Amino acid sequence: MRGQNKPPHCKQKIMEKVYNMWPAEKIKSQATANILIDWVLTNGKHGITIPQGILGVKQDGIIGEETIKAINNYPNQKELFNKIKQMRKAYINMICLDNPDNRKFKKEWLKQLDFNKFKPGPI
Repeated sequence: MRGQNKPPHCKQKIMEKVYNMWPAEKIKSQATANILIDWVLTNGKHGITIPQGILGVKQDGIIGEETIKAINNYPNQKELFNKIKQMRKAYINMICLDNPDNRKFKKEWLKQLDFNKFKPGPI
């Protein structure tokens, strides 16, 4: 993963920014929170707007109460998790097609994505 050689204080600032973007503590499913945090950490705002599209809420890149409510009230969390995972894989494939320079990262991105597994249960 990029950024692994950054000093600890830089990593902490990055993680604080990510957690401020996705308030994971409000998401009831740990697996869903994990995959969403991981996506925004790797791909920025697209890790918010694309999941918002899956949820059928405004794709504004802002995680408000409407987005959190849509996540927590989704009738099948495993289905939501799988949709997010499928869309992220499609996103990775798309950015590698759009910019061939990204292909050198594709294997690691897919490996990181595969690391995310659905496990039922709350945070």
